[in-house]
Order: sequence, then C-alpha cells, then structure tokens
Amino acid sequence: MMPTPKRILVVHPNWVGDVLLTFPFLAALRESYPEAEITCWVVPRCVELLQGQPFIDDLLVYDQRGNRGIFSKWKFVTQLRQKRFDTAFLLHRSMTRLLLCVLAGIPKRIGYAHWKQRWLLTDPLWPNRSRHWGQVLIFDKLVKYQDLTPKPAPAHQEWLQHGKHKVEYFLDLARFAGIKIHRPWYQFHLVEEKRKWAQEELEAMGLKDRLFVVVQPGANWELKRWPTENFSKLLDYFSNEQIPVIVTGSKTDESLITQVVRRDRRGVWSFYGKNGLEELAALFKQAALVVTNDTGPMHLASAVGTPVVTLFGPTQPHLTGPYGKGPVRILRKEVGCNEDPCYNLGCKENVCMRAISVEEVWRACCELLQKPA
Repeated sequence: MMPTPKRILVVHPNWVGDVLLTFPFLAALRESYPEAEITCWVVPRCVELLQGQPFIDDLLVYDQRGNRGIFSKWKFVTQLRQKRFDTAFLLHRSMTRLLLCVLAGIPKRIGYAHWKQRWLLTDPLWPNRSRHWGQVLIFDKLVKYQDLTPKPAPAHQEWLQHGKHKVEYFLDLARFAGIKIHRPWYQFHLVEEKRKWAQEELEAMGLKDRLFVVVQPGANWELKRWPTENFSKLLDYFSNEQIPVIVTGSKTDESLITQVVRRDRRGVWSFYGKNGLEELAALFKQAALVVTNDTGPMHLASAVGTPVVTLFGPTQPHLTGPYGKGPVRILRKEVGCNEDPCYNLGCKENVCMRAISVEEVWRACCELLQKPA
C-alpha cells in the first residue's frame, strides 16, 4: 500500500450513473484511510448524489466546459492549492483535469494512462484489455501485475463474469494503489429526512404501506429508450392486476411521461420534476419494483437494494449494468448491430430496444414480484 495520504482528491466522471459506479471505490478508499480527508471533484449535476454519503468529507464543484477561460481555470487551481491535497485519484481520463491537478501541485497523481498524458501521472495504470493480466508503466519500469482479486458479484449477476464491468475498472485503480476491496457492490446511503419525505408523499397518494411499482421511461439518449407505446402497454398489465404505478422522470421528461400515461388511469401517478436524486432514491427504496431503461436512476434503484427490471439495447450490461445487492432482471436482444456497444445517436430504427416485447418485460416483473404472469 502507498504511504498513508492525509488529503485525497477524487476526480469523478460526468454522468450520474458513472458517479454511482465509483461508490465501491470511494467506500474502499474510506475503509483503507479512515483518517484521511476525502474530497470529490464533480460537475454540478452530480453533487446531490454525493451529499450525505458517509465515505467522503467534502465536494468541489467545477465543470471546465462552462469555464473555458484561463482566468476561471486558474481560480480553480488556486482553490485546489488551498486544499493542499497530497494524492489525486483520476477516475475521469481528462487531460484538462489532470493538468489542473499538476498545476495545483498535487504530488501523487494516480490514474489510467494513455500515451498523451502518461508523463503527467506519477502512477499511471495502463488499461487492462485481458481479464487477468495487464501492464503497468511506473516511471521507466515495465511491470506486470495480475488481477487476482476475486469478483464476488451477487448471485443473480453471473453475467458480470464475462467482462470488465466499470465498477471493476474503477476498483482496479484502487487495487493498483494497494487498497483491499471488501465490498465490490454499490450502496446509496439515505438520510432520514429523505425517508420521511418519501413516506409523506406516499401517504398523500394513498400508497403508504401498500405494494407499488415505479416505472422510469426516460434515458439521456433516445437510443436507449424502450418505445413509449410499450411502456404504456406495460401500465395496462399493472392496472389489470390492480398494482399501483408511479411514473417518474425529470422536468425534461414531461412530454415523454404524458405519452406513456396517455390518459387518466386509476392507480397510476405521474411524478416528474418534483424530486431530486435523493428524493428519487428514497421513493425507489419504498417500491416493490423499479422498471427502467439503462440510465442513472437504474443504478440508483439498484444501489438502494430495490428489485430492478432493466431494458438494454445499444449498451452492454456486463460493462455498465446494475451492481447492487438487490435482485435484477436484465432484458436485452442481440440484433447484430449491438454486438459491441453502439453510439449511433442518429439511429431512427431503434431495433435493439424494439426487439424487447411487452410480454417479456411483464414476465420479468412478475418473477420479481413473485406472482404468476
């Protein structure tokens, strides 16, 4: 293990789901260095995720895309200098962020390397393309390391064994630094205030102490969305079984949710733009099941231990699927063009998502609800 750091900076990725995937790394960091001050550098949209989590001490909020000028960057470097960090873990492979850490005088900089930035890292880890062996370049020495750490994924997640999940990608950086991993899954800590908020909202809807399901039809890419008409048909199945449903989303999902709900249905509540991420997590915690596309809320539901049915198409669950301890059912169809992760945002056919039938999703829901289909 490296010399005990006192002030650690963790440079995070930009997206909600990706930040949740760093939680096992942060938990391992806190367990290994309980006396260290751990600060997370995040973009504004991810602040709420980390507030109140027990494994960090402070947050630095900065997004260089909104601060492109030299003056704003130097102002942030000054802020970093004032914190007197001795170690930085770079979980985001950004040349700009690494350079700002260098200018801030952080003496130990640990991160994944590529050829352009390898000289700016004091401890560069080359991405491991095989499952067992990788190569680490430390200064001028080429050293082999073996990834012998067991991957005790929850029993329902055997598919994770077929590749390098992003959680493991982050954890490998911790292992490289000599940190032992005892809890490789993510958990989201809910503060009591948010639990009470969820109880009050459910009581207002008449759902307190009742079984209900949450449906989250949105996703940051349209490519990753199951068709709205399919979600609408799925609501019919729940209505026929008299299972209440809350349809959630952000303010930008209003039109999408209106299309999904279509009409005033008994036992269906639209719940968009009324909640932040912490409130959403508290609501998920009370639900019997969450049905969602591959999106940040999918990870949030999994991180609070709620059963999840999730729909994948262009992305790959063995790389970015749920990594919590609760049960999960993943539906995905190989259609040829999604053999590798697909980023064709201009795709109009959306064949990979349309290939998943409503009947298949309903059967998966019934399985987790432990009721006949």
